[in-house]
Amino acid sequence: MESTYTTVRLGSDSWIEDARCKGMDLSVFFIDYDVIDRRDVMKQAEIAKEYCYSCPVQQQCLDYAIVNKVKYGIWGGMNEKHRRKHLNSNKNYYESLCK
Repeated sequence: MESTYTTVRLGSDSWIEDARCKGMDLSVFFIDYDVIDRRDVMKQAEIAKEYCYSCPVQQQCLDYAIVNKVKYGIWGGMNEKHRRKHLNSNKNYYESLCK
């Protein structure tokens, strides 16, 4: 079933100003699976998630990625696979963001 979500701004994008990752090299959040081996992938993902878990706007970042169907990268502490699972468990919440 095709999702009915559309690209939204979630109010203001001002939450980005408070992101812990603002100004840092964002490549840590976008893992190139073709370049590094599995052990390094897991290590890099854990480093990225640690930044997210202590970020004051983690939920806004996660919401943005889910509502906008971002396919790549770690957003709000979750990769795309985990965001799909999270969405499936919280459909009513995300549908309400799109109204």
